[in-house]
Amino acid sequence: MAWPRWAGIWPRWACSRCWRCSPCAATHRANGRRTGFSGSVAAVRTLIGAATPGRGRRSRRMPRRLVAAIHDPRRDGGNRLSATPQAGPRVKTWTLLGITIAVAVGSVLPLQALINARLGALTHGALYASFVSFLVGTCLLGSVLVATRTPLLPPQPLSSFPAWIWAGGVIGASMVLAATVLVPRLGAGALFCLIVLGQVLGAMALDHFGVLGAQRPVDMARVAGALLVVVGAALVVRPWQA
Repeated sequence: MAWPRWAGIWPRWACSRCWRCSPCAATHRANGRRTGFSGSVAAVRTLIGAATPGRGRRSRRMPRRLVAAIHDPRRDGGNRLSATPQAGPRVKTWTLLGITIAVAVGSVLPLQALINARLGALTHGALYASFVSFLVGTCLLGSVLVATRTPLLPPQPLSSFPAWIWAGGVIGASMVLAATVLVPRLGAGALFCLIVLGQVLGAMALDHFGVLGAQRPVDMARVAGALLVVVGAALVVRPWQA
């Protein structure tokens, strides 16, 4: 049985007629030790029972997948095949892109609070500035919905939704209004440090009790992280100097 040339591997010890026959077994073993193929190919032959001494042409053909998986030290520099999945470049690129976008959005939030505070000082106050901010955002998102041809109404009737599902807009409006009022008094840095502190504590409480999601009990590592956030906020705000 001829060695499968389509596999791209043609060891010098392989016979042109059979893989391994009794008359030339010693020569095969000697050449196999010199080229480094004896261990890998013999392991594959033992696994599938493809060739044994004395059978010659009656040996079964080796499957393509197993032949393709033979370790070839002359082709890959002696590195064995690894079955450990590696993260592709696209996954790493999307991860870095997501981190960059998150940091960029976080850095713009203090600017939004400062703009709303200045708008409130030039117009009728913080409430008016917050209304204008949400109105501009509504117009922008509405134009995106129209451009993407997204239906404005959900597939289910609005009466089937629970009442608390609309609380997100109330929380968002309250946050924008509070930021507009407090930025002139606390400063952008101190305000958003306190906001991050409140977010960490609130998120830990929601995870601990499993509100609207899977329950994740609070452990000592998370408590230590929250304490570090408290210390950082205290160093930025410096309430003892107020």
